[in-house]
Amino acid sequence: MSRNAILLCVLVATAGFIGVLSQGCLIRSLTGACCPGCGGKRAALQLLEGDWAGAAKSNLLVYPIAAGILWGGVAFATKRPRSSPLHVSRKAMWWLLAAVALFTLLRNLPAAGFLRP
Repeated sequence: MSRNAILLCVLVATAGFIGVLSQGCLIRSLTGACCPGCGGKRAALQLLEGDWAGAAKSNLLVYPIAAGILWGGVAFATKRPRSSPLHVSRKAMWWLLAAVALFTLLRNLPAAGFLRP
């Protein structure tokens, strides 16, 4: 896949995340439970506006996601033609999945109401 196609996919996904293409959380409207992305659109907009505390209240995952996007963007932009592609180990992916699952479980417990948007 060419760099332009990848960049287009990232832009479309970002537009959908911010709300240009999406209109709310389907999981929350169907089940009433907060998914890991609930409040993500609001958190991303608050982060872009400089409201760091508001972004944290909306969705704490916005910070690691923003760091990952920045890290990936810098790695993508500075990639030399002969360097190896960006690689994330399988073990790191499982840890990431476990962390997101734990975050999802905790934010739906009554005692962890501060994690809900």
